[in-house]
Amino acid sequence: MNYFSICLIVVTFASGVLSASDSCQKDKAFDIALLSVQWAPGICANSDRKCVKYGNEFTIHGMWPNYADNSYPQFCCYQQYLNKGVLDPIRSKMDAHWRSLYDQDSWSFWIHEWKKHGTCAKFSALVGQFNYFNRTLDLFEELKLSSWLSESGIKPSESGVALETVREALRKGFTKRPQIACNGSGSGLPLMTEIRFCYDPESLKPVDCPAETKSCRSKTGKIVIIPAN
Repeated sequence: MNYFSICLIVVTFASGVLSASDSCQKDKAFDIALLSVQWAPGICANSDRKCVKYGNEFTIHGMWPNYADNSYPQFCCYQQYLNKGVLDPIRSKMDAHWRSLYDQDSWSFWIHEWKKHGTCAKFSALVGQFNYFNRTLDLFEELKLSSWLSESGIKPSESGVALETVREALRKGFTKRPQIACNGSGSGLPLMTEIRFCYDPESLKPVDCPAETKSCRSKTGKIVIIPAN
């Protein structure tokens, strides 16, 4: 191999490293830690993928660093590769509350959530791989979603319920404004798919979420909290 070839290889390798570095968002502070909780029947009713067994239950989608304008950082530079052994002490809780709806083994789901969102949580109380997942589980277990809804007479049903009634029941329980996300349905009413709760990144105390998107809006003002099949 001649000198020119060696130089070409070095330059090509350096360019590749630079390119990978450029694609990694730099760590910086964010405004809101957003806990996204998914309603399994609503997610699975709208999915092109077949869900594994699920019931009338809420599970964690992710904990997402967000900005106040609803934008968010992703795939940041901090500890980009998840150490699977880190989750061993909380594996049973992860399997119960943060499992994939599509795969029996949730590792790929957790790896994705860490790479896309957890890597961006450096400047917060969620810093670090074990801490990110464990603190999220703790916050999720404080949410008594089924009780908050049932206390307001809201239960899974094919019938519609006023979006504002759902929002108010959640606000009463959580003490701050949540976000509700929906997808379309054959009935013409939006199906509730996720509820999102917002926290101060440093104290992890509840805060109001930014105004939600229009995904749950309908002419009647109602949404459907579809039950499991």
